[in-house]
Amino acid sequence: MSLLDIETIKESTLTAQFKTETTTIHDGLDKAIMTKRPFSSIERYALFLQIQLAFHIAVAPLYHDKKFQDCIAGLASMQRLDAVYDDLCDLSFKQQADDILKQHSDTRTFSFEQGLAWLYVVEGSNLGAEYLLKAAKRINLSETFGARHLAPAEQGRSVAWQQFSNSINKIELDELQIKNALIAAQQAFSFVRELVDKTFAQM
Repeated sequence: MSLLDIETIKESTLTAQFKTETTTIHDGLDKAIMTKRPFSSIERYALFLQIQLAFHIAVAPLYHDKKFQDCIAGLASMQRLDAVYDDLCDLSFKQQADDILKQHSDTRTFSFEQGLAWLYVVEGSNLGAEYLLKAAKRINLSETFGARHLAPAEQGRSVAWQQFSNSINKIELDELQIKNALIAAQQAFSFVRELVDKTFAQM
């Protein structure tokens, strides 16, 4: 990983640095997901949901952690774990959902800056979910059935993302914390990529 020099770190916002340092791995993840054709059938989409569920389980504790809530307004209400679970239940995959909850029940531990990075990744995924929602609708799913977790925030995707970005960009981190956060963001994307490869290997 190429780390930004001190001057760049001082001049760039945290979200801008996250974007710069994760563009390659993020693009690779997006391509990997789409090559699995997750919207070609309900069965393949259910595998996509299982990936989402495992990821949201990993980050769920962050949404209820006071130190993050104090920095990010309305954080608890942004969590989509319940929505992903309900999506799987809508499609009659409740047993699979329950199995994943058991398999991933051991919560990961995050430092403050690592937590910010993982929150950046998961909230950023909602920003791009507009296109996924359109694909889901082509297989007769919607914001109220099967694709709840892809629904936009009440205030709209762009506004919600801007509010989230503004919140984390106001947080002061030292140079080492920023470097740790950038590494953690890449690790979050790698975590999801591993889930994609493992889960779709089932078919």
